[in-house]
Amino acid sequence: MGDLSKILGDNGPGWEVTALGQLWTLGGATQRVKAKFENWLERTARERLDLQYEIDLEEAEDDESKKEARERYAKELEAFRDRRDAGAYGWQKDVFRMAMRRGDGIERLLFYLLQKHHPTVTLDDVKRIGEDDSAVVRIGEIMSEIVDDAPNSSKPEKTPANSEEIGTSARP
Repeated sequence: MGDLSKILGDNGPGWEVTALGQLWTLGGATQRVKAKFENWLERTARERLDLQYEIDLEEAEDDESKKEARERYAKELEAFRDRRDAGAYGWQKDVFRMAMRRGDGIERLLFYLLQKHHPTVTLDDVKRIGEDDSAVVRIGEIMSEIVDDAPNSSKPEKTPANSEEIGTSARP
């Protein structure tokens, strides 16, 4: 069973951290956790792309501007699909590393990691845990260990968050 757990990415009992006066246990980066996070990355990128399109259409002042917005959206949608089909939203890929420099990416991964031992945890709980100064350093250590643990992959860059959208192209 130990070999199967290793293949599936389940590292056993998990990591413990005290936050909000409670002991929290983070599970390992199982294949299920990885798939949930990858799906979230892809869904978030698509939602942001669609939202920008809606904004562009609302701001368009004439038919020509609307046509340009539709053409730009079509190109960006094709680029999104190309990235998705090439696996860009996978674990340890560039979009993953970008998300791990952003608060929303870290919170979402923490949420998925907590679900194994705390099935009723909410995103609001995760936000509050992330605001607990006594837990921030420990969570950072755990997340680094989990994220950096992927074999044959480069470690995420240790740089401050940037303002780019997750997996969407830069806007002119």
